[in-house]
Amino acid sequence: MRGFILASILVAGGRLAAATPHAMTVGYRVDVCMSNAPTWNLGSARQMAGDIFFHAGIKLQWHDEQHCPSGALRVSLVSQTPENSHPGALAYALPYEGIHIVVFMDRVSAISPASTPRVLAHVLAHEITHILQGCAHHSPSGLMKSHWCEGDFKAMAYSYLPFTAEDLELIRRQRPCRELGPSPQCSNDETAEGSR
Repeated sequence: MRGFILASILVAGGRLAAATPHAMTVGYRVDVCMSNAPTWNLGSARQMAGDIFFHAGIKLQWHDEQHCPSGALRVSLVSQTPENSHPGALAYALPYEGIHIVVFMDRVSAISPASTPRVLAHVLAHEITHILQGCAHHSPSGLMKSHWCEGDFKAMAYSYLPFTAEDLELIRRQRPCRELGPSPQCSNDETAEGSR
């Protein structure tokens, strides 16, 4: 019986490794500051977003606004989004500026009130990835799709949407620039909307 359990663990571990073929080297830490908002369960969303990046070899370090280190990413939460503000988007990032992310919490919670922390975790991971890539890149599948469909939202209920190998390669290429200061060179768009 122990042999079967050990074999199952090894197979599961192999699947996890296969899901992140281009993981970063351990030690890539990203500081993120986000205000506390008592009406939303931000702790769970932060933990889940951290888990998404952990499997890619990246550690998110969360801070509150009062203790935000210099160079940290800054996430603003909007509770009443004007209709004409980035129509259809759940959030946007400024990858060329390299610091700011805006999340439309009213739109995120409207997707599925019971699943708001899981959806928010994916939205945060998606937009943080734009900043780490330094561009407005979107993938045909997974976490970095430009428009998530109903099937993607259902998948979020029991698992995390994965990075593609290209997603991780773009982060890897941009890492030296981020460590020296933002120096994006990917596309001509100034904002990266996603997670619609």
